[in-house]
Amino acid sequence: MSFEKDITDLVRATNKLTEAVNTQISDIHRELGSARQKIDIYVAKAKGEYPLPVNLVSNSLMQDVVNGIPNGFSSRGLTIEAAHPYTSAFEAPYVPERPSNATNDPDKATKDTPYFFNRYTKGPRFPRWGGGLATGWGCISNGHILKITGTPGENEESRQVFLPKARSLYSSHYGVRMWVKLVKGSIMGIGDHSGYRTTAPRGLTVTREQSQNSPQGWFLIDGVVGVSATTGGFGNSLSVGFKSTETIEAYIAMPTIWAFLHPTPSGLSMGGS
Repeated sequence: MSFEKDITDLVRATNKLTEAVNTQISDIHRELGSARQKIDIYVAKAKGEYPLPVNLVSNSLMQDVVNGIPNGFSSRGLTIEAAHPYTSAFEAPYVPERPSNATNDPDKATKDTPYFFNRYTKGPRFPRWGGGLATGWGCISNGHILKITGTPGENEESRQVFLPKARSLYSSHYGVRMWVKLVKGSIMGIGDHSGYRTTAPRGLTVTREQSQNSPQGWFLIDGVVGVSATTGGFGNSLSVGFKSTETIEAYIAMPTIWAFLHPTPSGLSMGGS
């Protein structure tokens, strides 16, 4: 009888242990599910909201203009000039009613004949109540966008725009975010030697078709490009390029560039001055 009782007690103890383990497993599954849900919510939110690193492009809002050209910007084989933000409907006046001089064609919009979106609305490049480069709530009033033009030339000729760098550093990967409108020309690219002599536009590219299919023709370049790792930063290693054999008319606005850590044999590092 004692042996049978021992067996019965052992079975009961085993059942209680199994029940306790199952309860703990259920609790763990529930906690993991809750944690997974929180992570999914965080990841979904992070995809739309993330901190923007320090911009390496100086004068990116083009407030400083010298002789009609945003200070620091330069080009090879192309003509560049500062244009009013109303140009080509990058933004619109921040007003309650449609101006009498407003145009219905965004491609013909200028400072004197702006495009009108809606009451106190700057357009899709800015938040509903946000300010832009020229007018708006809490905004600057002296910003510009860059107009780029060029005529067909020989295939050996370069067609490049160089952005001014705010600081020197060493990296082989850059994040790029800027608005682009390509009116004439088949393609534009920002990358390593993009547009240099026979080098076609490359890196992060936008075609005229992509531009035409975007609101008012403005396409947002937003990605990462690999380049030759140099301490010089921009220049040929990160240029905005076009085809030399085409007529070019393009606009870029609010260029933003940031660097990623550069891998070395001993790990990740980034130097700067």
